[in-house]
Amino acid sequence: MDEEMTSRNEVNVMRNSMEQSSLHVTQLQGNERKECPSLDEIISSLVPMPPALAPGVSMPLSLEEQRTLFDTLQEALNMAKTRYQTSLTAEAEGDYPSFKQVNVLFEGLQDILYRLWTCRSSFMVQAAEALANGSRNPLWRLPYGQSGVLTFFLQLIASKEDVGTGLLLHALRLIGNSCADTDENRTIVVKGNYTSAIIQHLLNPELIKIVIPVIYNICIDFGEVN
Repeated sequence: MDEEMTSRNEVNVMRNSMEQSSLHVTQLQGNERKECPSLDEIISSLVPMPPALAPGVSMPLSLEEQRTLFDTLQEALNMAKTRYQTSLTAEAEGDYPSFKQVNVLFEGLQDILYRLWTCRSSFMVQAAEALANGSRNPLWRLPYGQSGVLTFFLQLIASKEDVGTGLLLHALRLIGNSCADTDENRTIVVKGNYTSAIIQHLLNPELIKIVIPVIYNICIDFGEVN
């Protein structure tokens, strides 16, 4: 799921090709010409866009307050890592602990994310990266969905705000990893109509290599989209 970003040359090639996405394509059918819609038009006409994050409004927090929020999030993730390792040990010994042991640690993370978002915190990208890295752990995937962390990042990638590519990259990583072999989270994506929000990022040449595996993880062996 996690892949390196394309090289500068690859990005330039893709950017040149994607610049054509707003152009109509003419196809010849016999002696007739048929004008096909542009990629922009195809994507924009898929379905109505899903709920998105509200714009980051004026809810200022001091740098110290922002750092405290990020540290709280990081502490929860560190504790979850410890629980995850404990769970692996217990499973190896024949005991099967519930994922709820991890789930309880993620309560309140959605609120932290909203607060960092509304004040346009510089810690937002770091928080997204830390959570995306955590989504590699299978035990964290259901808790991400149930605690609202997944929904936050789905709303973020659907936002019409000017969201930086780095933040979008980590948001998409988290979504893709969270949906891997996890039908509960796939249902959140599909029922919320967020597949259209994900697909629209194919128009960004720097995100193509991450969008495609995200769509794959959502769709593979999932009855609701097959």
